[in-house]
Amino acid sequence: MAHQSQLHDVPEEMSDELAVMIEPTAGGVHAALRAQAEPGATVAVLGAGTMGLVTIAALRHLTEAGTIVCGARSPPSENWPESRLLSAAYPLDRYRATP
Repeated sequence: MAHQSQLHDVPEEMSDELAVMIEPTAGGVHAALRAQAEPGATVAVLGAGTMGLVTIAALRHLTEAGTIVCGARSPPSENWPESRLLSAAYPLDRYRATP
């Protein structure tokens, strides 16, 4: 259950797929900005799911972070190709490192 102040109309021209990405994207942008990554800094993002991927994208677009390390808890994630496309230099899992 959500409070009325937390509910917003979705414009008719916006697809449901785009609308459901607003909240995770806002979370990723918030995390990237709170990180206050120094130019060239190495930053770790834990998780290669939706939140991790939008955080990587936000770090790339909103900061001057250098190396981004993306860690996943499960064996090779199907999202690793996306994390590489978003310039996460080192997608990692607990079994192996993939530079």
